[in-house]
Amino acid sequence: MTKGEFTTKRKSNFESARAAFTEFGLNYIQSWTRQELAKYRSEPVVIPVGDYRFFVGMFQIVGKHTYCWTVSQFDDKHVHDFVDKITAILYCLYETRGQFTQAASLLELDKKIGKLSSDITHYEKSLQRKKQDSFKKDVAYNRLLDARMQRKDSIQILKKTLISAKYFNFRNNSYETNRNGHQAHSKKN
Repeated sequence: MTKGEFTTKRKSNFESARAAFTEFGLNYIQSWTRQELAKYRSEPVVIPVGDYRFFVGMFQIVGKHTYCWTVSQFDDKHVHDFVDKITAILYCLYETRGQFTQAASLLELDKKIGKLSSDITHYEKSLQRKKQDSFKKDVAYNRLLDARMQRKDSIQILKKTLISAKYFNFRNNSYETNRNGHQAHSKKN
C-alpha cells in the first residue's frame, strides 16, 4: 500500500466516522426535543412568544386586542375568547393541572363579564337614539345600571380569584432545582 492510498483510506474512514457521529448527535437532539416538548404539554409552563401570544400546556393564547384573548388547543379547537390575559392564562393552568372545577368556574365568570359588557354597550347605544319615548329610555337606563352593578360585582369576584390563585403552587416539584443548579429531591415521610 502506498502512502497516497493509506492517506485516502484514512480520510474516507474519518469522513464516515464524522458522518455517523453527526447522525447520532442529530438523532439524540431530536429525541430530546420531542421529550421536552411532550413534557411541556402536560405541565403548566407559560411560554411567551412575542407580546400577544403564549403557549400554556396544550393551549395557545393569542391576543386580538387588549380585551380579547383567544384560547385554543393545538388542534385549533377554539375554547373561548377571554376578556383578560391573566384570566386566560390562569384558565389554561387550571386545565393543564387537571383542576377542572376551578377552570369551569373561571370560564363561567369570564362569560358572564363578557355578556354584561356587551349588554352595557347595547344599552348605552339604545340611550343615544333620538327617536325613543321616555318609557323605553327609562327601561334602558335601569337595565344599564343593573348591568353595570352586576359587572362590577363579577369583576370583584374575578379579582379575588386571581389574587388567591397567585398563592397556588402550579409547579411540579420533581423538576425544581436548588440554588446550585442541581435537581432537588423531595423527601418522603
